[in-house]
Amino acid sequence: MFVHYDLLIYIEMPWGEAKEMVLEKNLTKKKAKRLMSLYSDAMCSERLKRNEEAYFISVQDKHLEKRYANKDTRKETIRLVHYIKRIPLFGK
Repeated sequence: MFVHYDLLIYIEMPWGEAKEMVLEKNLTKKKAKRLMSLYSDAMCSERLKRNEEAYFISVQDKHLEKRYANKDTRKETIRLVHYIKRIPLFGK
């Protein structure tokens, strides 16, 4: 029996607004890690189009955190955390 995971994203704005969303459900750990890096790369390319760059990157086993700032003003614009969360067995 395999353990399954959910892939989530946590978005925090500098003025305090924060939200959490489930991106994918019921994944194996290997698949969840691959999708986590793909989603993170996609967000990075989207942020580059908006003239923002990542100034802080934290890569752990179960999460990727990136903080973005405007290239011109160096002011933080958004904090994104992609992480995987283990699904409890038998719905507990």
